[in-house]
Amino acid sequence: MDAAGAKALAVQACQTIASGFAANNVAAAAPLAAQAAAKDPRWAPLAADLDFIQRNPIDPNTGEGPQKTAEDAAAAAHDCFTLAGVQVSQD
Repeated sequence: MDAAGAKALAVQACQTIASGFAANNVAAAAPLAAQAAAKDPRWAPLAADLDFIQRNPIDPNTGEGPQKTAEDAAAAAHDCFTLAGVQVSQD
């Protein structure tokens, strides 16, 4: 386990989505979170949330999408803030 390396990757992932969960942000952040989870399992929930959001996005024009996507976005934002110290906009 590489806790420091994992946290660095997770912080980078969180910074990538800090402005929101736009598809391009999530696409860039998801692999970083997956790498963090591979180094330290405490990041597995963040990786799983970003993976689900990437595969099931909210339509930016209509705001429609799976309820789980909204819930996972809230969970990812919470993990980024509490575990990585990065504030994430949920807009």
